[in-house]
Amino acid sequence: MSRPIWYDSAETGAPTLNNAAGSLLEVLRACLINGFNLKTVTSIVVASGVATATAATHGYSAAYGKRLRIEGAPVVGLNGDVQPLTVDTNTFTYACPGVPDGTYTGTITARRAPLGWTEAFTGTNRAIFARTSPEAGMQMLRVLDTAASPALTTDARVLMIESATGIDSFTNQSPSSAQVTDGAGGFFSKGANNATAKPWAVVGDERGVYYIGPTNAASLSETTRLPFYFGDGVRLFPGDVHLCLLAANSSGNTASSTSKVGFSNTLGQNWATGSPQASVVARSRDGTTVSEIFDPQGLGVPRYGTVTAMLSGMPEKLYMIYPTHIVSNYATKEVRGIFPGLAAPVANAPFAGRGSVSVIGPTETDGRHYLAVQCVINGSLSGSFCLDLTGPWHE
Repeated sequence: MSRPIWYDSAETGAPTLNNAAGSLLEVLRACLINGFNLKTVTSIVVASGVATATAATHGYSAAYGKRLRIEGAPVVGLNGDVQPLTVDTNTFTYACPGVPDGTYTGTITARRAPLGWTEAFTGTNRAIFARTSPEAGMQMLRVLDTAASPALTTDARVLMIESATGIDSFTNQSPSSAQVTDGAGGFFSKGANNATAKPWAVVGDERGVYYIGPTNAASLSETTRLPFYFGDGVRLFPGDVHLCLLAANSSGNTASSTSKVGFSNTLGQNWATGSPQASVVARSRDGTTVSEIFDPQGLGVPRYGTVTAMLSGMPEKLYMIYPTHIVSNYATKEVRGIFPGLAAPVANAPFAGRGSVSVIGPTETDGRHYLAVQCVINGSLSGSFCLDLTGPWHE
C-alpha cells in the first residue's frame, strides 16, 4: 500500500484553477496521472544512506507528504517515490538505504509524484479517470469541466460510473438521474466566476482522492475550502466490493457547505432523501441498488470551540483524532465502512491562523502527520478537518 501524497496550488509548477473550461481537469491530471514541476537532476551524491540531488531552482518542498518521483538514476535504490528530507535552492535530500556512497549521474529527472491513476477516456474538457491498483473497485470518475451547461463557470460536474466504452457512453452512474434531476452528476467547486487563480489542494493515494476546492462566497476569503471525495471507503465487510464513494455538492454556485457537500453536519450535509443528492455509494452492500445515498457520521458531533487560549504553540498535544463512518441507506442506516484518512480535531478550529492548509504532527496521540484544512460551515469559517498523511489509508 502506498502512502498518501498531497499537492496544493502554491507549489512551483502547479496548474492554475479558475473559471476557464478545463482548469479543474488540468489540476486532476497533474495530481492523478502526470505529476508536475519536472526538473533535470544533474547529479546525486550518496553519503551514509542519504542522497543529495542537484536540480537547479527546483522549487520543491520538504513538507511531509509532498513526495517526489525520481527516475533515470543508474542505481535502482535511487529511483521511485521519495520524501524530501531537506531542500535548498538547488538541492534536495532523501533517504536511500543500502545505496553505496558515491556520485551518480545520467539522464535523471525529478517531478512531483503523481498518484498513479489513468485517463481511460478523454474528450473536449471532459475525462474519465480510472484507478490502476488491483485492490481498487471498478468504479471510475467522470469529470465534465466545460464551463457551460450542464457544467458551470464555478463548478465542474462529476459522476461515478461502473463501466464505459467512450467519454459519453457509460453505465450505472451515481448519482442517478433521479437523485440529480438533470442527470449530469454532482458538482466540484472551482471558486468564483473570474480568471483569478484559485487556491486548491489534493490529497490521495492509488484508490481514492480528496479534492479541496475554493468556496464561491463573496463574503469569505477563498483560502477557506470545501471538501470533496471520490474513491473506495475502508470496508468493514470484506466482501463489500461496492463501497466506492462520490462526495460532491448537489448544486452549483455554492457559497458554503450547506448545499450537501459530501460530508456531514459540521462539513455540510445531513441525511436527505429527496432530490437533489450527490453524496452516494456506488451500490448497496448486496449489489442490488445502484447509487445509494450515504451519510458520514463522526465529523458532526458537538465540539469545543476554538480553544485558542489553550494552544500554547503545541496543538499536536491537544486534539484527539477519530474516524468518520460511512452510513448508507436512509431506512436501515447500515454502517459499512470508514472514510479513508479523514479525521477531526476535538475543537472546531484549533489550527486557525496557520493558513488554509497546514501540516501538523507527529501528534502525541498516534504519532501521525495530518493535513489540517480550514473549512466553511454555514457560510463562515468555523471548522477544521484533518487528512492522514502517514497512511496507508486502505489496510
